[in-house]
Order: sequence, then C-alpha cells, then structure tokens
Amino acid sequence: MFYFLLVVFFAIPVFILLPTKIIGKRNVPKKGGTILCGNHQSNHDVILIMMHFRRTKNIAKIELKRTFLVGPVLSALGTVFINREKPGIEAFKKVNKHLQGGGAINMYPEGTRRLTSEDSLSAKNGAVMFAMKNSVPVVPYAIIRKPRWLRRNVIVVGEPFKFEEEKITKEVLEKNGKILCDKIVGLRNDYLKTHPKLAKKVEKENQKLNKKSA
Repeated sequence: MFYFLLVVFFAIPVFILLPTKIIGKRNVPKKGGTILCGNHQSNHDVILIMMHFRRTKNIAKIELKRTFLVGPVLSALGTVFINREKPGIEAFKKVNKHLQGGGAINMYPEGTRRLTSEDSLSAKNGAVMFAMKNSVPVVPYAIIRKPRWLRRNVIVVGEPFKFEEEKITKEVLEKNGKILCDKIVGLRNDYLKTHPKLAKKVEKENQKLNKKSA
C-alpha cells in the first residue's frame, strides 16, 4: 500500500518535474553487493538516484531526515542517515550488512554537496573503505549538470570496477579515492566534450555560482 501511494504522490510527479536521461544504466549490476558513487550538487541528486535505481539505498546526512516530505520518504525506503560530525558505529554496521546481503548503496565520495561542476573532486574515505572491506564493485556515475525542475537532467553511468586487493591503510584509501573521483570526473568531461552547447551552459552556471560563493 505504501509503495502504491509513493508512486502516485511522489514518484510520478518527480518523473514529470525532473525528467532525466540515464546513459549506461545497464552498467549497474541487477544483484549482488554494489556501491554507486557520483558527484553531489543538489538534494535532488538523492531523489533522482532513488527513483531510477530502485534497489539502491541511500546514505544521507541526518539533516535530510528532518526535511519536509523528502525526509519521511527517504526513511520509509530504508535510507541510512549519518551524522557527519559524529558518525555512529550502528550506521556502519547497517551499510556493511546491506552490502553483504547483496544490496546496493549510493554514496557521494566527497561526503557533501559541491555547488559547481568542477574538473576535480576530493574524496573522503567512506565509499572506498566500504568497497574494499566488503569486496564489492563500485559503479561510478556523473550528474552532468546541477538538477533542476522542468529541464532535462543527464546522468552517465560508468562500468563497475573493483579496487585491487590491498591492506586498508590511509595511503591506500587516498590513492583509491583519487582513482574513483577521476573516473567520475572523466565520465562528466567525456560527455561534455561531445555536447559543446551544454558544456558552455554548464561553464556559465559554474561562473555564476563561483561569484556568489566568493
């Protein structure tokens, strides 16, 4: 009953108001533990991933749990909420259990939103650590442009890959974090190279946002 109500009152309006083209959706394994990792520019990102990759649960900041409408929906769909200031052990146990049980998790390597689409990302260790600890593949994806209502959004999904078997150290986590971020940025840049008009629009948007944040 809840799923029916969710589709009627939430999913259908989202599909209409946030039209999204997914390129490479078949790259996401249909079963087995998997971590999806992408760039994060808006709270809409969480909604898009939730709607288009239905077996995927989100890891989200605890503040979203208290957001009107979005919070209750995310909670009902099993989102794992994390206090980024004081991450509790229970949240980590939930993620590990979900991955070991063959589930999929969506994570943002940077751990927070980036307002602009830059040519580089800086990863925190969470996504890489979970991938290595549970020996599951990572599927990189790139949200080409900051999602907005009533315009077509584009998500490019790359091929799944696994990190080489290594002892988990700070240096290894940093190295693999850079590999992951480079893959995400590469997906975005490769797409924009073949869509020069869109690339110019994205550049203008970034310039405006950079001026506001300066």
